[in-house]
Amino acid sequence: MASEMMIKVMLVDDQNLVRKGVRSLLELSEEIEVVAEAADGAEAIRMVPEVGPDVVLLDMRMPGQSGLDVLRELAGQDRLPPTIILTTFDDDELVLAGIQAGARGYLLKDMEPDELIASLREIVSGKTVVSRELTGVLARAAIRQEEGEIEEEQEQDLFSELTPRE
Repeated sequence: MASEMMIKVMLVDDQNLVRKGVRSLLELSEEIEVVAEAADGAEAIRMVPEVGPDVVLLDMRMPGQSGLDVLRELAGQDRLPPTIILTTFDDDELVLAGIQAGARGYLLKDMEPDELIASLREIVSGKTVVSRELTGVLARAAIRQEEGEIEEEQEQDLFSELTPRE
C-alpha cells in the first residue's frame, strides 16, 4: 500500500445522507481519502481551491448554485480539478452541458461502490468516465446539438443569398 498514491476526494452534495453514505463507502478503500465535504455549490466554489482535491464528486441539482454553476465558475478561474458528476438524473442536455463545462466523468448514483472507486482511479490517471447507461444519452445530446448547428448554418446560407431589400 505504501507505493500506491492516496486519492484525495471532495464530496459536493446538498443531501447530507448521500454525502455521508458516499463517504462511508469510499473510506472502505485504503487508497481513497475524503478530504472535504460541501453541502452546496457556493461552499464548493470556496473550498475546492483551499482543499486541493485530486477529484471532486459533484451533484448536479442543488439549491442555489448547481453543479453546472460550480463547474463553470471553477473552470473560469482555472481551478477545476478532475470532476465526476454523480447524480440521479440522466437528462440529455444536462449531461452534455456538464461535460462541456469541464466535467471529466458523469456517473449515476445507483452504481456499485467498486465501480465508483475504479472510476476515481481512471479520472486520476487522466481518463474520462461515463456510466454505460449515459453513453447513449450523451451521444443523442451531441447529435441533436450538432444538427441544431447544421440547421443554423443552413438558415444563414439561405439569408446570405438575399439582397438587402429582400
